[in-house]
Amino acid sequence: MLVVQDQVPVNVRIHDHMPALYRTAETASGQGQRRFRELTATALILLVVAAVGGMIDERWAGWLSAAAFAIGTAATTLWIMRRYENEWYDGRAAAESAKSLTFKYAVGGAPYGADNPSARDTYAEALSAIVVELRHLESAVETSPDLPDLGELDQLRRADLPDRQAAYRAQRIEEQRTWYTNRARDHRRNRHRWQAVMITSYVAGIAGAVLKGLGVIDFDLLSLFATLAASVAAWLTAVDYMRITRAYEFAALELGQVSGRSSDAAGEDEWASFVADAEQTMSREHTLWQARRRGQS
Repeated sequence: MLVVQDQVPVNVRIHDHMPALYRTAETASGQGQRRFRELTATALILLVVAAVGGMIDERWAGWLSAAAFAIGTAATTLWIMRRYENEWYDGRAAAESAKSLTFKYAVGGAPYGADNPSARDTYAEALSAIVVELRHLESAVETSPDLPDLGELDQLRRADLPDRQAAYRAQRIEEQRTWYTNRARDHRRNRHRWQAVMITSYVAGIAGAVLKGLGVIDFDLLSLFATLAASVAAWLTAVDYMRITRAYEFAALELGQVSGRSSDAAGEDEWASFVADAEQTMSREHTLWQARRRGQS
């Protein structure tokens, strides 16, 4: 059995040699996510503002509610027409697919084995297929399959198997596992915070209703906090913290198991198969984004 070295003699940072497709799709995904969340948050906040205006027995408050509803309607209409969430999902799925292909090419994973003379052409064709799929979906993500300078990646492909094993384990499996773990923690924390806000709104609404029933106050706090609770619930549904957290946690768990098998491949054929299997494990997460895209179509 080969022993994986802790240091990689071939000093190639694979992530620095991603194709234009990856970088463009990654940027588009980030922009789509930001715009989707901004529009969703704006519409929900304005809904709460309209509810506040409805509580105040003044003419200007009526105009405030009307303006909030009008702007909220415009934000919602823009959200429906532009479908920024599709740009978010398409970009994420395309970027992750391109990243997976590049890592397989760099370390000799199937179908780009180190002894495959047509690996470069096959890699280029696979990138082109992603671009064709985006166009088929009529995606707003515009990119090209242009290849990066593959000189340093080819240098890594020519390295000894233990060096490629070490590079892949450190730069792909462990980095991706850390990313999934951190993101799962962040999403879990955000979900708990928003759930706390929602529960607090319910409690405050009940308190407001009781106070009004006792004659302590003469305005409708229940409607305000009911609107706030409903807005928070809508936000939690839109960003889907729970499902994404579970997907990331499961991916991190699987990668921990994959990492333990990274040094078991005793030859090029076994190694090529191992990398393909490892990338298939990671592809389950970005398949989620493709499924979300189809669900929104």
